[in-house]
Amino acid sequence: MQKWTSRIETPIKAELICYDVNGIHIVFGVTEENQLKLFHFSHAPFDAQNLCRKPDGVWMMEGMREAQIKESFQLVQVNFSGYNRPYEKHGNKYIVTAPGFMLKFDSISEERNENGDLLRIVQSDDVTGAKVESVMQFFDGIPVARMYNTVTNEGKEDQTLEYISSFSYWGIEKEQKEGIPELVSSDDKMSMVVVHNGWQKELTVKKYRFADLGMAQTQPHNYQRTSKTIEITNTGNWSAKEYVPMGYIGNSVADASLFFERPDGNPVALVEKPEAGRQLYNRAGGCRCRS
Repeated sequence: MQKWTSRIETPIKAELICYDVNGIHIVFGVTEENQLKLFHFSHAPFDAQNLCRKPDGVWMMEGMREAQIKESFQLVQVNFSGYNRPYEKHGNKYIVTAPGFMLKFDSISEERNENGDLLRIVQSDDVTGAKVESVMQFFDGIPVARMYNTVTNEGKEDQTLEYISSFSYWGIEKEQKEGIPELVSSDDKMSMVVVHNGWQKELTVKKYRFADLGMAQTQPHNYQRTSKTIEITNTGNWSAKEYVPMGYIGNSVADASLFFERPDGNPVALVEKPEAGRQLYNRAGGCRCRS
């Protein structure tokens, strides 16, 4: 594991905490409000100018791009009952969750165990008393990470946990290779592989463009918001009765891809790619409760 720190002034002011682990480039940002952002998780190099980038580079109001970045890129989504979730008409989406969007950065530490390197990130919220610990476990020799989040109520009031993500990554489409001058639409560069499954219809692998799944780029202006999601969901006790809980997202102009799976058979395995601000995102989650 290699670690270094840096700072960016544009398009947002943030201290960067950077890692290179088995070829995975990970960039966290800590904003002036002490909020933690996961800006980058890819084998492609990080370029801050790709954050909420617009094809024409023109914004209607000063500070709009920075505001969109502040609304996005949370490391973890965690939702308690009874709290307001601003910015979006959420529908089935679990973004800008509360207290998820209110969390403040506490610490990040590097550890080592028999599997490989491990990152442990702690965030907390004074309003609800929530403490959230995120773990990224890496494995020697392969560019793979296992991730999970744990939320603890350290406040004085009972809270009802509705949702906590396992992995949430904004900006899955933001990279492209050097030498390509124009920002290529996600309609042309992004694809998703879904493994359909069922009793006596096992392992039917299909590849889709995002537009084929109803996620076409229909709003060329500043905000690209929609209640539409692409979901792979499951309820009940048969974890693969309709889908194998894994998938693949590819970016053809960056030679980058993201492979994900839910090996524990969690009864709520959900992936969505709604448009929020100017970035698509991938989210896998559910929750297991323990008293």
